[in-house]
Amino acid sequence: MIPIVYINLDRDVDRRRHLEHQLERFGLSAHRIRGVLWSELTPQEQSKFYSSEVNQRKFYRPLSDGEKGCYVSHLYAARHAIEASYDRMLILEDDVILKDGLPAVLKAIERLPVEGWDIIKLYNRQKERPRLRRPLSDLEGYELCTYKRVPSWSNAYVVSQAGARKVYKNFVPFGRPIDVDKRYWWEFDLRIFGIFPSVVEKAPLSKNSSIWANGRSRRTWKQQRKRWYLQLVHAIQNAWMVRGQELP
Repeated sequence: MIPIVYINLDRDVDRRRHLEHQLERFGLSAHRIRGVLWSELTPQEQSKFYSSEVNQRKFYRPLSDGEKGCYVSHLYAARHAIEASYDRMLILEDDVILKDGLPAVLKAIERLPVEGWDIIKLYNRQKERPRLRRPLSDLEGYELCTYKRVPSWSNAYVVSQAGARKVYKNFVPFGRPIDVDKRYWWEFDLRIFGIFPSVVEKAPLSKNSSIWANGRSRRTWKQQRKRWYLQLVHAIQNAWMVRGQELP
């Protein structure tokens, strides 16, 4: 079975127990990646990961400490895959609900050749529709897909060894939230696909991972205008780039 890790803050004991109980129900085990609180990193570590210059150039507002900690947590998960030499690994956040199809989908992904993809997302939002689809191996009812736009949320995805190396190397220093960076997959030479329909859901216990607990301030008018501009530029770039995508 594909190795599994999950990201969890030390303080979130209930989340940890809830996710581990779900995994046990499917006969799955997972390694815990300690979630990162940005305030606990040294100034040297913070400057290594986060760039104010990149942020000002590529995003419309400064990131909150919660967003920065979430990003670094996913970088540490990618590093774990690299150090363990896994050819593919499932990364979960601790606020997901695992659906019954997950074990069969993981087995099907395990049968896929490791070449040709970097990330396979297991969660889709209704408005972020697939573009191309094909059956997932010989598993009935699930498809491997490309997206018209890469879905938000990084709560459940399989990363290949090549993908983990790209994420850990190319995503640093960062200046956007990790979900936004993945939407600019062409900047990082990432090949992102997905499973349709989703095999996880967001748990009702929170809207976001608690790593995001340090909230964001309200947008200014200047920030909103820049946000609209960046969204327009992304829509144009994305529409052009997806034309060249093919399923592995």
